Amino acid sequence: MIIPQIKFVFDRMKRASNIKKGVIELRITFNRKQKFITTGVKCFPGEWDDARESIRSLNSQEDNAMLMKIRKRALKIIGEMVDAENIDLNAIPSLIKQKDTDITFEDYIHKRMMAKQVSDYIKVISF
Repeated sequence: MIIPQIKFVFDRMKRASNIKKGVIELRITFNRKQKFITTGVKCFPGEWDDARESIRSLNSQEDNAMLMKIRKRALKIIGEMVDAENIDLNAIPSLIKQKDTDITFEDYIHKRMMAKQVSDYIKVISF
């Protein structure tokens, strides 16, 4: 069975310059067909390392972590499709972008409180 290949592609549309960042996309190739998924990560041309498929700059830790998270999720989804012997190239982008729903209500409230920086005097009622 042929397995889909993944690779990060920098500035596919050739729009990056020294003053404008280029987009990093995930390319999935299967049976001579390609799908591109935007990662939301951008960098300058001199910061992208094509051999390592990572950003090399001082403040790139979060961006590289995001790229690795997307790669890991894509590999997991492709692995599940290979195990089921049903590979659908068109379904992979929507599955990668799909949010994880394995979070409890209390964890969600706590996460939102931290994001909104709600004061400590407000208590969450636990059920």
